[in-house]
Amino acid sequence: MSASHLTNIIFVYNRVGKVCSHHISTLAVLFFGDDMKHGMSRTRLYNIWREMKRRCYNKACKSYKDYGGRGIIVCLEWLNNFQTFYDWAITNGYNEILSIERKDVNGNYEPSNCRWATKKEQANNKRNNHFITINDEIMTIAQCAKKSGNVRNNFALSIEKQ
Repeated sequence: MSASHLTNIIFVYNRVGKVCSHHISTLAVLFFGDDMKHGMSRTRLYNIWREMKRRCYNKACKSYKDYGGRGIIVCLEWLNNFQTFYDWAITNGYNEILSIERKDVNGNYEPSNCRWATKKEQANNKRNNHFITINDEIMTIAQCAKKSGNVRNNFALSIEKQ
């Protein structure tokens, strides 16, 4: 639905329900988010913000079961304010090759639990990873295989056989 559709809905509602015109911009922000204000709705960072919210709140989203379905939410600070999320992202090292990652995979999307990470870094921070402790260092099988110079699949097979 476009902004013109929203205006039409409000126009009809104004005539019938006597909604004051100063509510139009508030309703538009609630309906569309604040993308009508900042002109960044077609950027990669905006898409990351939108998809983060979709995973947590849209039950029709394929990933909802892994996020919102497990109780993961987006902090109020970011939920309806892209500019706040943008400011945090830029201050905390965002660039075009990184994605948002939750440090604690069971925690919420909030400044203290998020960082920008490469795909490889994110692969080492998943719920289904298996961890190994060697000399008090905790690492995933993939990290351990890399450190030892083994191919990951051969390394994992040798661990499973023992």
